[in-house]
Amino acid sequence: MHGEFVNIKTLGIAPVARFGHSMGYLPTNNGIFICGGRNDEMCKVNATPFLNDVYVFLLDQKVWLNVKYTLNSEHIDFMGNQCLTVITDGSEYENIIVFGGIANAVGPEKDPNNVQSFLSNTTYLINIAQRSAGLKFKTGNE
Repeated sequence: MHGEFVNIKTLGIAPVARFGHSMGYLPTNNGIFICGGRNDEMCKVNATPFLNDVYVFLLDQKVWLNVKYTLNSEHIDFMGNQCLTVITDGSEYENIIVFGGIANAVGPEKDPNNVQSFLSNTTYLINIAQRSAGLKFKTGNE
């Protein structure tokens, strides 16, 4: 078996470099879903190396989208090493379940000396509408 690796040119703003993130394929939207992970350089901004961002990469358009939280939505924890799975009917909807991992609790003052790490058993449901109706992402337990 042989394969060719090609560095593709993408549009949009790509997520920061990371490891320990989760990634899954979204067949209805023909995209890749990425959440969480770790980047030690982000301590300067987040007071924790773990990330709580969510991105989608649309394969056919080669564009990165930063998924914004809806106004009433919960935010995922600053986390890494979590698991996820995609549940879809193949045409109408996609739901993503994110579970567990290592999470960081950051105080409101974002003091890097006041960050607590813990094993998480939190479960998030992220609903994604079908692409033909427009990309509409929402997170939380709605």
